[in-house]
Amino acid sequence: ATGAYRQSRRRGLDLPATYELIDDAVADQFGEERFVTGQLVTLDVADGTLRWISAGHPHPLLLRRGRLASELVSEPSIPLGLGGKPVVIATESLEPGDSLLFFTDGVVEARSPDGERFGQQRLVDFTRRALADQQTVAETVRRLVRSVRLHRDGPPRDDATLLFVEWHGGQSSS
Repeated sequence: ATGAYRQSRRRGLDLPATYELIDDAVADQFGEERFVTGQLVTLDVADGTLRWISAGHPHPLLLRRGRLASELVSEPSIPLGLGGKPVVIATESLEPGDSLLFFTDGVVEARSPDGERFGQQRLVDFTRRALADQQTVAETVRRLVRSVRLHRDGPPRDDATLLFVEWHGGQSSS
């Protein structure tokens, strides 16, 4: 999946072609035995246009002015490797200062020793507090990872991956 993604990036492929290349690579390697979930995303850093295809991951979160603005909901495509085609390319226009939080289900499904899930609300609350405290993106992610690890009962049962992005607006050419 990673190799196919890199190949698509080097070739300058768009999101649907990238989805299909990764889908084919995973299917060729594993047949129907394995699949990959993920989100394929592009961000036009000049104008803030975010485009993405969801293939089986939780909806990313859009934070605006230090608050949860929305979940970035899109119609999901099937996971990569199962012979699907991208259903839809979702689009969102970002505003300068917006933050995006992408995460895998292993983050929100991490369980405490008594079985309580970390949950999306805890994830949102943690991120909102970090933004209010004016933490850097790197520090926010470091603290969030630590919080999930402390919450979890033993080693992870699933991958727990986070990607936190801030968009500050396009650069003027003056």
